[in-house]
Amino acid sequence: MKTQNHALILSMGRIAV
Repeated sequence: MKTQNHALILSMGRIAV
């Protein structure tokens, strides 16, 4: 489930930006 973790990080970064 590495893809899910990556997606979560990307989502967080996008929201932060």
